[in-house]
Amino acid sequence: MSNNLTIPSKRFDLALFFILVFVFSWGFWIPSSLSRAGQMAFPVPETLAGLVGAWAPSLVGLLLTAAYGGRPGIKTLLRRLLMWRFSLLLYIGAIFLPVIISLLTTGGAILLGAKTPDFAHPPITQTNLLPQEVIQAGFLILLPTMIASQILGSSLGEEMGWRGFALPRLQGKYTPLIASLIMGIVWGVWHFPRVWVPGQEFDLAGFAFLIVGTIFSAILFTWMFNASHGSLIPALILHTSQALTNQFLSVADAPAVGLVISFAIVILVVWRGMGERSKVSENSKSSVEAAD
Repeated sequence: MSNNLTIPSKRFDLALFFILVFVFSWGFWIPSSLSRAGQMAFPVPETLAGLVGAWAPSLVGLLLTAAYGGRPGIKTLLRRLLMWRFSLLLYIGAIFLPVIISLLTTGGAILLGAKTPDFAHPPITQTNLLPQEVIQAGFLILLPTMIASQILGSSLGEEMGWRGFALPRLQGKYTPLIASLIMGIVWGVWHFPRVWVPGQEFDLAGFAFLIVGTIFSAILFTWMFNASHGSLIPALILHTSQALTNQFLSVADAPAVGLVISFAIVILVVWRGMGERSKVSENSKSSVEAAD
């Protein structure tokens, strides 16, 4: 038995998914990092490697969905992209929650004595990934350009895999909270080649903050996935909003404060029901045990 929130996991499907995602993503990202560090004889374009690696979760998810579920499985997965009938509050939360977390982090850091960030020059103005003509064109042109590139890039490239393929199968085996913890750890470790350049000192504390942050994010993504009855639209919006907030809104350099703020929000989400299985999840688990 399957439903919008859970899918009975078949033998090795989750393990195979995670392995293939790492192989394809790291297969592009590691050479790109080596090239950037001058440790490869031929250059590997960072933008191309980043895009191909970012699309690995969704491409692998589609491939394994076709292998295990055939055409009906593909239709079910793609249908999640069209499920738009859910609470307006989820739309609002997916759009503005990253902004609220960022502003609360900055406010808390300033109260603790941190320097006020330069809101007039957010990170997007310092990036070298966009032509200066686009950056200087103004907010009304830059914002929709970034929204479109982000949705078609890592948001869509990741979410059909993480939340479309893996999460329903994890929830078929575990509670939503445990499924989120597993997803968050894997999601964080997956970013490793993107945060470390070979030849430079590895920032272990920064990477630990990243892992904790992806765990907190995974809990929020799972909550929105379940609250929207299995739609991928909130995940796409939240993923895009997180990326754009990091680019367009300067934030105080206080990762610990940010984690405390995120932790408080996660506790609220868990208190609202993330810690308990949904009824459909219990039904799905029963069917998995019967199949075994």
